Amino acid sequence: MREYNGEQNRELSKAERQLLECLRAYSHGDDAQNLMGDAASEDWLQLHALSFHHKLVAVVYDGIKAFKGFCGTAFASKWCADARKQAILQSYATDSFLQKMQRIYAQGIEAVVLKGIVCRSLYKNPEYRPSCDEDVYYPKYDFERAISAFRANGYTLEIEDNEGVYNLKGEDNTSVELHKHLFSRTGAFASLNDYFEREFDNAVYTEADGLRLRVFEPTTGLFYLIVHAAKHFVSCGFGVRTIADIARYADAHSHEIDRSKLAKLTEDGGLFPFALNLFAIAQIYLGFDAACVGLTCAQLDEADPMPMLLDCLDGGLYGKSSLERIRSHRYTKGVAAGKGARRPVWEWMFPSREFLAIHHPYVKKSRLLVPVAWAERLLKYLLSGRRDAQAGVTVGMERAKLIRKYGIGAR
Repeated sequence: MREYNGEQNRELSKAERQLLECLRAYSHGDDAQNLMGDAASEDWLQLHALSFHHKLVAVVYDGIKAFKGFCGTAFASKWCADARKQAILQSYATDSFLQKMQRIYAQGIEAVVLKGIVCRSLYKNPEYRPSCDEDVYYPKYDFERAISAFRANGYTLEIEDNEGVYNLKGEDNTSVELHKHLFSRTGAFASLNDYFEREFDNAVYTEADGLRLRVFEPTTGLFYLIVHAAKHFVSCGFGVRTIADIARYADAHSHEIDRSKLAKLTEDGGLFPFALNLFAIAQIYLGFDAACVGLTCAQLDEADPMPMLLDCLDGGLYGKSSLERIRSHRYTKGVAAGKGARRPVWEWMFPSREFLAIHHPYVKKSRLLVPVAWAERLLKYLLSGRRDAQAGVTVGMERAKLIRKYGIGAR
């Protein structure tokens, strides 16, 4: 893992500019322009490392495979093999998931599919955009019946976490996250769970590879993608691929999106500044027109997207490019939830029983075991993780400035 950078006003590196250009080209089905020039071997290595952190190995390879100084080299051959392997595995996982969802729908479980395959299907070469798992939403009283339906189709329940998310592993090694509700009931976006639960009944059917999927209608679908990105932003962060997904979705559904409704949803949810800067990045660096969501030139002139872009590039796809970022999320999530600067650190050291249950499952047996888990965490901190934990607080404080800058949090 890399060390946290944290610089919010530096210049983009050569590799970062090329990564963004390859992502722009992929998003529009264009050819990428060579921004590397006469790159040395270490430049290609940096670009490969960056593409790996952002899960864009196949996307970037496709963009640079014909560039002079890259094609024909041994490194290019290895990169090509990695890209092909990823694409084949993703194609298989997509087909497996789609086939299973048809059987689950036939059993009367009209679940809504989120993010991954919904966004992936909008690209010219969807297999270049990998998903570690697929997300499915079913906020119904017969939730246990949904779990039974997935089990009947070869999935095994691996983890039930404290946020109402059930991790399911398929017999073919594919993964599904089955959501009973979409956001933490105690976090910054808890109030939005009711909205998405109401919108579940307004979901529509679409097609992916000729097979049907039930999804949110476009305005709600776009709003969900924005909120989901914000959820990750206040945790460890998110990568530039997330911005491309959101912009690609908005562009593909531009004639179906209710712009007035979207503006009200983002304003009421305290997410308008965040969304504005996200779409500013999409317009400046990825070639999308922010007017597709109703943003004006005057509004875009007010944006300051560079700190957000640098944070996205630094964090990688899941914002987990460094241990410091990973360990900062308790602090940043507390700040976003409107808690004081001291309280998130206190909660980091002495988290709730529900949080402890993820890594210390024995606390489920009795509340009396919570102090034992706290002691175990503190001992581990003293013996091995003190410096990392302190660095995590420092990173959390720096990233909290970004959270406040883009207006996210309790209002």
